[in-house]
Amino acid sequence: MRLLLIFILPCLAACARKTPAAAAKVFERDQPDVPVAAVQTVPFDEGYKAGFAAGSVDARPKAPLPVGEAVEVKATAAAGADPDHNEKWQHGYAEGYMDGFRKVSTNTR
Repeated sequence: MRLLLIFILPCLAACARKTPAAAAKVFERDQPDVPVAAVQTVPFDEGYKAGFAAGSVDARPKAPLPVGEAVEVKATAAAGADPDHNEKWQHGYAEGYMDGFRKVSTNTR
């Protein structure tokens, strides 16, 4: 009888153990709502359009691309004293200028 109890007690103890719960999946709806500041892209977009137009006019077919520093100087000159033409506008102008110049010089669409 004792031998039977010695065998049964560890089995019952093992059955009573709880297995660890599986990690819960995290879904989007479970994430807390965090306010995110809006990113203003209007100055960049306006600068890009102006730069693209200027680069398209200045470029010639098969012309070498201008140096990045020269384009930055053109962007600063194009910004002038206008307070709306901030650093983002100038960065957009430089990007647009290079894209417009590249489009005409390499004859791509």
